[in-house]
Amino acid sequence: MAMMPSFIVEFDLVTRSTRHLDLDEVAIADDLHKIYWIHCDIAHAESLNLVIKKLGLTTDVVAAINKTEKSSQILEREDTLTLQMQCLFRNEDADDKVAMNDIAIHLTSRYCLTVAEGPLPIFDELIKSLPNAVPYAKTPCFMLFLLMDNLITNYTDILYDYEIMAEDLDEKIREDVYRAIVDLKKCVLNVKRHSMIVLNILLYTSGRDIHAISKHCKVSLSTLLSNIQTVVNESDSIRDLLNSTLGQIDNALMRDVNNTMRVLTAIAAIFMPPSLIAAIYGMNFHIPELTWKYGYAYSLVLMIGSVVGMIYYFKKNKWY
Repeated sequence: MAMMPSFIVEFDLVTRSTRHLDLDEVAIADDLHKIYWIHCDIAHAESLNLVIKKLGLTTDVVAAINKTEKSSQILEREDTLTLQMQCLFRNEDADDKVAMNDIAIHLTSRYCLTVAEGPLPIFDELIKSLPNAVPYAKTPCFMLFLLMDNLITNYTDILYDYEIMAEDLDEKIREDVYRAIVDLKKCVLNVKRHSMIVLNILLYTSGRDIHAISKHCKVSLSTLLSNIQTVVNESDSIRDLLNSTLGQIDNALMRDVNNTMRVLTAIAAIFMPPSLIAAIYGMNFHIPELTWKYGYAYSLVLMIGSVVGMIYYFKKNKWY
């Protein structure tokens, strides 16, 4: 099924089947054997307002799902749970660069409402996996588990790509990759920051008695803790690798600078004796060699000899 901007999926817990509905059909049935996943694109205000009205969402919940700041939020009420987090995905329109978008999740005992802006790959993957996931559906919070599982998988895949990039850069210790390494460090830090948000949410949901989350789902969510912790640890590992690479680049640059300075110093030292000799014979005083037939040749040989001697001495001591 091609993902629509807004839709409803009805799960029949008896027949273990799904049915896709239009938003106009929003009416949570009294049948306890049916649960729902409702998704709205925040860019379609009319559809979102329709869902808000029919579900009777409170003001604080509406404010949470309409929040535009890139931050997380946990809003717990007596029988509902509202979460906001960030989803990372590859943007095919921007050379597969990593993009970020907010996802709001509102969970009750009858339905799971998700709100995001624009199409997200995480929802396409989720829709494809629904036929295999339906047998495990018992309450709407199974949708929370599937969403979090897909979100963490995206984090893991992106970090794996960053790790490969970091290893490639580590093999190319050159000055022209310095900026690329710094940019990659920022990307990894961004992944870690949002991974920590997901980690805090999982710690919150697994460590509290929340009415909207069943015990079975609570156990399932707890299993994701190790996965997201692995993502956080992997982020630290990649950053350490990049820091090590930057250190190697700095050392290589300093070594090149030292070599250059040593060569310049040697050149200055080599030409210092000829300069001294020329300065001495350029003084306006009576110098015996001025009346000597071979005085000019003598001074030239003396200067050339001093240069050759200095070069031989430096090479012998491997100064350059």
